Amino acid sequence: MKNKRIFPLSIFTLSVLAFVGFSAMLPEPDETAKKVNPGFPEDVNAVLENSCYGCHTNGAKSEKALNKLNFSTWNENSVGKKIHKLDEISEAVVEETMPPEKFLQRFPDKKLSKEQIELLKKWAKKEGESLLQ
Repeated sequence: MKNKRIFPLSIFTLSVLAFVGFSAMLPEPDETAKKVNPGFPEDVNAVLENSCYGCHTNGAKSEKALNKLNFSTWNENSVGKKIHKLDEISEAVVEETMPPEKFLQRFPDKKLSKEQIELLKKWAKKEGESLLQ
C-alpha cells in the first residue's frame, strides 16, 4: 500500500522540482539593463525597455539572447548589421515570437500589445529606410 502512494508523490515532487529549476533558468529583467538608450524615439525605447532590454542588453543572463541582439552595443554595429537586425526585430514582433512564450508565462506584463507591435514594425521599417540613405 505504501508503494502505491510513494510513486505518485515522487512523480509530483520531481515535476515541481523540474518546473522550479526551469523557471530559475529564465532570464529575469535586470534594472541596470533598463538604462540603455541607443538613441531610439522615446515611445519605441519605452516599449523596448519594458519588453526587450531585460534579455537583450548587457547584464542579461541569457548569452543566447545577447548573441542574437544586444541593444547595449547597437551603436557599434555597421549600417548593414543594423538594417538586418531591424528586419529581424520587425519579423519577430509581427510573428509574436518575441518576447518568447516561456518568458511571458513568467512575466505576462512584458507581452506586446497590438499597438506596440505596430509601433515597433513601423519604427523598424522607417529606421531601416533612413539608414539606407
